[in-house]
This record gives sequence, C-alpha cells and structure tokens, in this order.
Amino acid sequence: MVEVEEDEEEGDDDDEIEEEIEQVDLDEVKEGMEGALERLQTHFNSLRIGRATPSLLDNVFVEQNGERKPLKHYGQITVKDPQNLLVMTFDPNQLKHVMISIQNANLGFNPLIEKNAIKVPIPK
Repeated sequence: MVEVEEDEEEGDDDDEIEEEIEQVDLDEVKEGMEGALERLQTHFNSLRIGRATPSLLDNVFVEQNGERKPLKHYGQITVKDPQNLLVMTFDPNQLKHVMISIQNANLGFNPLIEKNAIKVPIPK
C-alpha cells in the first residue's frame, strides 16, 4: 500500500508541474535569456587572453565637463599588433585626458603617448 500512496503523491506533483509549465510566459523567459546572453558576451569580451582586442577598453569612460562618455566617443581603438592597442583621438588636445582615463580604469594597463596616438600595451 505504501507504493500506491507514493504513486498518488507523484501524480499530484506531476499535475502541479504541468500547471506551472502552462503559466510560464515565454516572452518573459526569452527576454531573461537574451539579457543573460548579453551579460555573458560582455564578460567574455572583457577576459584578457594575452592578446590585444579593442573590446578590452569597452568599460573605459572619459569624464569631461561633467559628462561621462565611453572612450569610443573620443577616438578610434585599433589593434597595433598582438600585444598593443592604439587609440587615436579625434581631437589631439584630448590625448592626455584620454590616457589618464585609461590609467584610472583599473584594468592594469599603462598607456603611453606616441606621436598623435595612445599606445596601450597588453600584459601577458
């Protein structure tokens, strides 16, 4: 008899699970999964693998005149070679300000001003 009672309880649990499944809002689940994927992609982009990629500077913001804007609003970020990024500012007068923002981003980078651009060596 004990087995019969357990089977009846399992049947009740199955009914409850089916009711919960019917109440799931698929649009809400889809939005949640898309958000999770975006956060995961952001995390993957920020991983340092010993190679220079422009996305390493995605979280660098430059504050000027009370406004905080992403670094890409102040210049173009390119890969100079596998170990170095090159930031070419749209306004040459912004070089020092942008370099300081990269230093203060706590990413462990030590940018250098080279001619009219900022070289960002990527540590191994």
